[in-house]
Amino acid sequence: IHAQQGNTDDADSSFERALELNDSDAVLHNDYGYFCYLQKDFKQATEHLNRAVSIAPDYAAAHNNLAMALACSGKSQEAQEHFRLAGCSPAQSLSNLAYARLMQRDFSQAKQYLNEALIVDPNQEQAKAALATLERIEAGGNSIAANKRAATKTSMSSYSRDRY
Repeated sequence: IHAQQGNTDDADSSFERALELNDSDAVLHNDYGYFCYLQKDFKQATEHLNRAVSIAPDYAAAHNNLAMALACSGKSQEAQEHFRLAGCSPAQSLSNLAYARLMQRDFSQAKQYLNEALIVDPNQEQAKAALATLERIEAGGNSIAANKRAATKTSMSSYSRDRY
């Protein structure tokens, strides 16, 4: 509730107190890790999400969230393994890696992942849309800043977004 209201310090304290009471709760570690991910604290996110999957190895949402935190930290090889464990196809994993690179404003690497995703699965609509937006940016579209925001939004594949 604190996080939804924008009270990140209170949310952080609440998570810490809850973990003091029950450090073996995979859902709690996943939720706290996802909260840290949203705050762009990828190191702490990775710690809690690793803990979640060590407690519950089949917890797909935690694997997916861990993969995103790893991808945002530049650890794409590790991220791909956790995307696989979350149930993502290779093309979905590549699209998710592209989204992570877009979040980091690494448009060149994002484009490379999107192209790879389309080689693996030419019908992947999220990758097509994000790649088209990135190509408009490169061609000098209307507003580069607006197009970059659109690319980030467009690329958010349902594979990551719907897993949490």
